[in-house]
Amino acid sequence: MFPRRAFRVILPLALVMILTLVAGLPAIDSHASTNNSEESDDAAEENSDVAAEENSGDEEKKPQQKWDETPAPEVATQFISLIGAGQFEDAYRVASPLLRNARQAQELKADLIESGLDNVVSVQWTNGVPIDDGFRLDGEVTLKDNSTLPIYAAVLEEGPEHSTSWHVLDIQPTQSFTSRIANGQANGLDWSIALAMLALLGAFVFIIMKYVTGLRGSPRELYLLFFTKVTEYSAYGAANMTFILYLHSDMGLSDIAAGSYIGAWSMGLTLLTMVVGAVCDAIGVKRTLLIGCYCLLVSRFFMPLIDDIVLTSVFGFLPLAIGIAITGPVLSVGIKLYTTRAGATLGFGLFYTLMNVGWAIGAWIFDEIRGIFGDNATHTFAVVGDMSTYQIIIAVGFFLTIPDLIAITFIRRGVEMTENGIRIKPAEEKGEGPLLTRIANLVKTSAIDTAHIFSSVFRQRAFYVFLFMIGLLVFVRLTFYHF
Repeated sequence: MFPRRAFRVILPLALVMILTLVAGLPAIDSHASTNNSEESDDAAEENSDVAAEENSGDEEKKPQQKWDETPAPEVATQFISLIGAGQFEDAYRVASPLLRNARQAQELKADLIESGLDNVVSVQWTNGVPIDDGFRLDGEVTLKDNSTLPIYAAVLEEGPEHSTSWHVLDIQPTQSFTSRIANGQANGLDWSIALAMLALLGAFVFIIMKYVTGLRGSPRELYLLFFTKVTEYSAYGAANMTFILYLHSDMGLSDIAAGSYIGAWSMGLTLLTMVVGAVCDAIGVKRTLLIGCYCLLVSRFFMPLIDDIVLTSVFGFLPLAIGIAITGPVLSVGIKLYTTRAGATLGFGLFYTLMNVGWAIGAWIFDEIRGIFGDNATHTFAVVGDMSTYQIIIAVGFFLTIPDLIAITFIRRGVEMTENGIRIKPAEEKGEGPLLTRIANLVKTSAIDTAHIFSSVFRQRAFYVFLFMIGLLVFVRLTFYHF
């Protein structure tokens, strides 16, 4: 019988979760005025906006122009030519009003001279990516001493509708500190950063070597899990930073709706994670990881190709939640299974170190792809057609998941690390009959075993305390999506 004391925990848990939902979703009338006259003014403005939209009809958005088909390269070239000729006042005068409001002419001149752009002879633009109301142009300038310098220029289309003009908002060299060191142009800050990075890299390599030395003798399955950890968290890290932008730009949700969607999805992910442990105990690490990997592949295949929120939820976010809920906890279970009691600490230490490496790689992927293709941009590919920048980031995750699947297939069933060495349990008998019958029997047996495990867990008081703590922390998680 369901224990009575469980209700003492479930009731406050339910109240906390309801409070979380209410507090986590921003009030839709937070900007509304309580003054009647202001409300009537807002209503009048709203009616005029609606009327304007009705008069404009259902016009399609103008197709996005290519950067080299706009005046942006010409305007940026003229701006740089003025700087190279020493005509800083003229360059400042034709710059964007936003630049003139933010910086004084003498300040701009000092920055340009310090960066060496006053010695420009010529410029060549190689690429342009869309930004809000303009383009970010990437190129290379030739200086008076025949050396070259990579630069970027932000050029905006400004002014009232039907009478816009293009202006330079910013221009900066993009030479990295490693390039400056290689070219002999490094300053003290560059050398300080280089030395600090070398020290950190050396420390990281030392830590990895100590971990590997301490885990010597572990089965290959442990290192396959480490590889899976890095690749999966690289894919998930990049996608996690993309979700809000993806829902807003590609699915048409508002910022608030996108944050609420991801907040609710995250709560579902947390609940699924609690279910996975029982499933893993019932069917084993390898089978559970394979199920999760298949779900991730399905999700990351369809999300870049779908622009409907309902279909994305069914074929994208739902299997993604299942896959992520499986991968994280089951990898942790595998670490415990493939290490000795003494080596478990080293195993988990390396596990979480590589997790952070995966997140760092994901952040790099997120920045690099946005830098190449630009924000809010759409690109056409030969096979799949149009894809947005954010869909491309998610699609990269699909290709990162394929090595995961290959690695998981090399995991042997029944392998575990004991104090006496590696032990392989004999494989279970496959049973008799057709393949579909054996699969049905396996599913039935796994479901029964999972139910028994859940039944035993539900009788433990600690489980409900855990649920209560999860409920308390949900609001903290929602806060990050809204603020």
